[in-house]
Amino acid sequence: MLNNIEKKKYNVNNLLKIFNLNNLQILNIKGPDSKIFLQNQLTININQLDNKNYLNALHCNSQGRILTNMHILKNSDNYYKYIIQKNILDVYLENIKKYTTFYNIKIFLNSKEKIFGLSSINLETIISKIFKKNNILSTKKTLFFFKKDIFLKFCYSNYYYFLVLSQKNIKVFMQEFYPKKIIYIINNNFWNKFYMKIGFPIIDVNHNCNLFFPQQSNMEKFHAIDFNKGCYLGQEIISTLKFKNKQNKKLFLLEGKANFLPLYNDLLEIQNHKTKKWQIIRGSIILKSLVLKSNLIWIQVILKNNILKYSLIRLNRDQKSIFSIIKIF
Repeated sequence: MLNNIEKKKYNVNNLLKIFNLNNLQILNIKGPDSKIFLQNQLTININQLDNKNYLNALHCNSQGRILTNMHILKNSDNYYKYIIQKNILDVYLENIKKYTTFYNIKIFLNSKEKIFGLSSINLETIISKIFKKNNILSTKKTLFFFKKDIFLKFCYSNYYYFLVLSQKNIKVFMQEFYPKKIIYIINNNFWNKFYMKIGFPIIDVNHNCNLFFPQQSNMEKFHAIDFNKGCYLGQEIISTLKFKNKQNKKLFLLEGKANFLPLYNDLLEIQNHKTKKWQIIRGSIILKSLVLKSNLIWIQVILKNNILKYSLIRLNRDQKSIFSIIKIF
């Protein structure tokens, strides 16, 4: 939605885009044992969190399979925040309940906290106005505090994106710095597309929790596993897979056309290069499907790593569908 903007006067591509990411959820963990709890549970070294950087992390089960991935930050001493997919919130909390009872911590949601995404060609100018500095994008810092709002910085192919954890109306807040030049978009598909493009796995279906290993998810690329830290949940199996190099699956990004949006339980088929016959791909895990335009679809999926990049793939339920592999992570 354009706010007081005449389309003829402004180039939409130059405007600040604000995305209401209501598909994401902020979890707050607070208490004397919050640090040791997270250190014993997550795949990262919590001691590396400071007021300059957030980290990507995984919470796995005792068998080393991923319960969820997250962005995590230290808000203050004994107080941490992390961001997960809202759809799996109940399953996540139920899974960790058996561990939280042993620690003096409080896990809670704050209904006033919202998550927004920012994107613009002129993002450097906008962000510099907010922080009164010109080195926000050049600095290695990825975490910024501004009044009651928290900014997480992402960089991909020289383009910058920000997640904003806010307790106020972000639209009013941003208009203070960028008056009348805002596009406010409720649809969160833009951020999902960003995640899929960079190979950040989207775990937002209960069925996909506790299903696959970190090495199959591409989360190593995001430094979400510290192989030098001490014990944590699932550590022995995760380390064994790493040092024995047992990675039989990878994260794939597919692009193609179909008559419907694929679901997590849809079967995929691959065409045999020699016989041209189609056969079901066993063990595939569809994480996310996204409509880009018309019937053009992206699928984020975990497949066996022996599948060649030039392979053709289709949906078992739609034999007229066709997908190509645009990236193997």
